[in-house]
Amino acid sequence: MLTRDIKDARSNVKQCTESFCYFYSTDPKQALSPIARDTNRDRSLLLIVEKDADMENVERTGTYKRYYFILGGTKALLESKQRGSIRDRELVTAVERKLKEGLTEVILALSATPDGEHTANHLKE
Repeated sequence: MLTRDIKDARSNVKQCTESFCYFYSTDPKQALSPIARDTNRDRSLLLIVEKDADMENVERTGTYKRYYFILGGTKALLESKQRGSIRDRELVTAVERKLKEGLTEVILALSATPDGEHTANHLKE
């Protein structure tokens, strides 16, 4: 049973090509998460968060009905080499695409840590 569940997760958990969040879908052609596919959401606002859990926490409030972009971490302030890279190039592409769809505002919702501040400054540049 556990083996079957692991195989199922391995073949059916996907990463959204637009927001980069993980989602479950048995449709092999599905590339967008349910949130990215939701046409009832306001396209004028994009919330940038560090990880999927941040997006899930905001969604749980039920007050934000717009779109997300998951960075996949922060840019470390004190490390000379970046261990994990944030998706800054993908973010630029996403923002350019969303500008054509009516995007007017981008919100950085990053952690209040030195790394979060460093990432926010990096993205603003």
